[in-house]
Amino acid sequence: MVIEAAYVGNRGTWWTAPLLSTMNYDGVSPQTLQSKYGINIQNPVDQQLLLTPINSPNVIARFPNLANPNSVYPGFPGSEPLIAALVPEPQWYGGVPPFLGPPDGDTWYDSLQVKFTKRYSHGLTAGVAYTYQKELTNGVNSNTSYLTPNAPLINDIFNPRSTSRSPASIFRKS
Repeated sequence: MVIEAAYVGNRGTWWTAPLLSTMNYDGVSPQTLQSKYGINIQNPVDQQLLLTPINSPNVIARFPNLANPNSVYPGFPGSEPLIAALVPEPQWYGGVPPFLGPPDGDTWYDSLQVKFTKRYSHGLTAGVAYTYQKELTNGVNSNTSYLTPNAPLINDIFNPRSTSRSPASIFRKS
């Protein structure tokens, strides 16, 4: 009798995760706007200012350094709204299609493959193979026609590494 066992595993990272795009990865919080820039989003005047182009006199009066749009980054258009200049990565503002989402998706596959072979007389051989596997995704796939139409799954968006991926835990029932 011959017994063979094998482990097969695969990891995928940086997959597009459309469902995770609801968590704006290039956003600026109301607290940061207040503490760093003195903008109160509850104030209608400040709300309008965030949507005003940076080459506007109202924006330049409040943020004199934006009189030169190159202070944001070289080539930044003066016609962009103030909020585009305040986000952490202004070069991405409005440029990533929403169906792609941030590259935060993960995939992993683990399996234990066992094969039993028994050789009998007269060239007769019997074999049995068994595979126990577990595959998981976090934020990958999409319910749009752009990617694999499938319901996206998210384990914990605020702690994406919370799912154990160690070989010792792969055969736990989930």
